[in-house]
Amino acid sequence: MKNILLANHHLENPDGSETYTYTMAEELVKRNVNVEYFIFYREVYRKDRKGT
Repeated sequence: MKNILLANHHLENPDGSETYTYTMAEELVKRNVNVEYFIFYREVYRKDRKGT
């Protein structure tokens, strides 16, 4: 299994690069890649939260 670290400023309100980063992570997981996030903003993005 491959590993990748994705970095972005935050994932709190997915828009623009945040949406791209999250979509890329989802696709990589589907392709059996272990994905880790690195974000500078402390708020944790949860899929069920959808940025609200």
